Amino acid sequence: MSKITSEQLTSFLDNHGMNFDVEMKPTFVNTPDGDKECGYVAMRTDTNMPLGRGGLSKGFHPIQNRDAFRVITELSGVTELEMKYAGMWGDGAGIYAQISLGDFTVGNSNTGDNVGKYLTVVNSHDGSKGMQILITPYRYFCKNQIAASLANAKENEKISIRHTASANHKLEELIKTVEIADGAFSRTQEIYAGLANQKINNEYAKEVLEQLFPAPKQESRRARTIWENNVQNVWARYSYADGGRIEQNTAWNLYNAVQGTIQHDSKNTANKQKSVLMGSIAKRSAEALSVVLDTCSSEHIPASVHAEIDALIS
Repeated sequence: MSKITSEQLTSFLDNHGMNFDVEMKPTFVNTPDGDKECGYVAMRTDTNMPLGRGGLSKGFHPIQNRDAFRVITELSGVTELEMKYAGMWGDGAGIYAQISLGDFTVGNSNTGDNVGKYLTVVNSHDGSKGMQILITPYRYFCKNQIAASLANAKENEKISIRHTASANHKLEELIKTVEIADGAFSRTQEIYAGLANQKINNEYAKEVLEQLFPAPKQESRRARTIWENNVQNVWARYSYADGGRIEQNTAWNLYNAVQGTIQHDSKNTANKQKSVLMGSIAKRSAEALSVVLDTCSSEHIPASVHAEIDALIS
């Protein structure tokens, strides 16, 4: 068993610029009768930087980053863990750390298509979300954060703690994350294995493209160009099949071709990692998994007319 100490956790936070305190400060608006209090804003004590727009209630109590990530040391006595990655957005309004619980292999073990079992701890100080622990599988080969077992996570497969006065007391409940994650990753591994074993042909791939990247109806040249690029990029990844590391004509290869396009070909913005973990990119990734599962099932017979897509990929 590994053991991550409090000292190691502090060093981890220091190295990623996340070892700071947050306190609540009242905000004011100027009125004819003088300044009037209009809510609160979370503020970093080291930089005096407000986190978010304010307007928080008096009952909002920030969960300090070191307390949020104390789950790492709490879980260390239960399972093999490794602190992997961390980052932030909005000058620290939101932060995340990813913890590895090991990995598993999808498909032929000789290809080494390994998927990491990651838990992502997310803490926010701007009132946008509570503290959350997300189940976020990670495909090592292409550095893709891929969707978990379910397109819409069940409530019992997600932990969210509100920033209330009793929030710190509830941190002790986070130990159950290991049990939740173990079950979710077992189901995820089964679904990925099913995708790797599900043989498909080009008609299935074209139908998935039609559903996830429908041709634009408007005459905008920009919209048309974006659509064409997406279709061609997915098809190129699908045909390449990781340079032959995985079998091309499988639903697993198709899903990763779509997911690679969604994640890697989107614009690099300051909040892209947030989007990958819990925003629009994560939502599209989950939708892609759901569509591939439905379309590539053994009961589904794909349509045979794909004139526009045929013209693009021929």
